[in-house]
Amino acid sequence: MIVMWLPRVALSVCGCLLLLQGCGFHLRTTDLTSYVATAAVLSSKSPQIVSSMVQHLTELGIDVNAKGTPDVVIQIHKHNFQQKTSLLIPKGGLVEYELTLVVRIGVTFRNDQADPTSLTLSETQRVNVNADNLLSTSAEDEVVRGELVDKIVSATVRRLSNMAIQKHNEPK
Repeated sequence: MIVMWLPRVALSVCGCLLLLQGCGFHLRTTDLTSYVATAAVLSSKSPQIVSSMVQHLTELGIDVNAKGTPDVVIQIHKHNFQQKTSLLIPKGGLVEYELTLVVRIGVTFRNDQADPTSLTLSETQRVNVNADNLLSTSAEDEVVRGELVDKIVSATVRRLSNMAIQKHNEPK
């Protein structure tokens, strides 16, 4: 009995969606690719962040190698890893410290007459290392640095999405 109604329900839903679209109604989206098709990522001092950003944007479907003027230019001005020793007492031979990545980024959208928007993003993560083995210290530190870069890139893309929506909704 339900199987007989299923095609009718699907057809009704499709009809309603077509009617709404015909009236000019559009669902709002927070997806960056709805507002940005091309991007340029620039920096000479932060190759790891640039390559991670390019990879992330490419995976989203944004063309980072497009010719001409991109929809958004992301300029990574400065990055800094800061290490702070924890006040916690080591347990079981493990030493803990915090590693913080601070990145300053400039963002310019196409046809934006204002100065680039400046963003400062930071992420912190704890590193637990064995005090007896220096090699594990550097390996763990490198893993955490990579994770911090990934977190910064994800946070940057979220901020870009919000900025693109605001630019799109501004009166022209």
